[in-house]
Amino acid sequence: GEAVRTAEAEVRAVFRSVVDQIERVTRMAQNEAKKVDWRGLPDEALTNARKALDTVRAEIEERTNGKINLGWILNDASREVELPFTLPHGKSLRIENDCGDVHVIGGDSVSEVKASVRVRAGTLEESRRVAAEYSLAVEETDGEVRIRQPHIPGVTVNLLVTIPEASFVEARADSGAIEVRDVRGAVRATSRTGKIQVSGSEGAVELKSETGSISVGAIAGGATIESNSGDVVIE
Repeated sequence: GEAVRTAEAEVRAVFRSVVDQIERVTRMAQNEAKKVDWRGLPDEALTNARKALDTVRAEIEERTNGKINLGWILNDASREVELPFTLPHGKSLRIENDCGDVHVIGGDSVSEVKASVRVRAGTLEESRRVAAEYSLAVEETDGEVRIRQPHIPGVTVNLLVTIPEASFVEARADSGAIEVRDVRGAVRATSRTGKIQVSGSEGAVELKSETGSISVGAIAGGATIESNSGDVVIE
């Protein structure tokens, strides 16, 4: 009845709070870790650090009577993948990402896509295996170059695409943010829940977000904007 629903809501609230705190601490630790030369540390120190994380995880799971399994939080692996590609003059660029953000920056000397991959699996070994097997794919048809990142359970991929120019750029993200900056051609961007930011476009822009906000900076063409519930800011 009502008591059960209240208890479930309390458990969910505790879970969200724990996850938020661990995410915050993890980000801080990762930032500090970049300053450390890990190659200079003995194997014993690395082993002890891993044991400490396992102890924290076990303690939290014990205190929640096993209702919150934190293995997927601590067993994450990451990888950076870069892939140059050719965007012929006059062809449009289409980017689809179902599991992360999309950033497109124009005015660069080369066309390249960089993928920041983060994997969360049941074990650290499984996360590392999935990250190692990840690959990027760029397809070219008669009228466009297409970069497509399908949904992969437990995997987040943020795409950074740099291009010299494009006649038309279309970007779609399922739940991630979209940023398109300094693109000479027209822009179409669609996100279900993420924020959309466009600036420096020399062509018309068409932007649509179901729940995310939309921000438009200096553009040379007209703008068509649709947001069902998010804020719209035009500078």
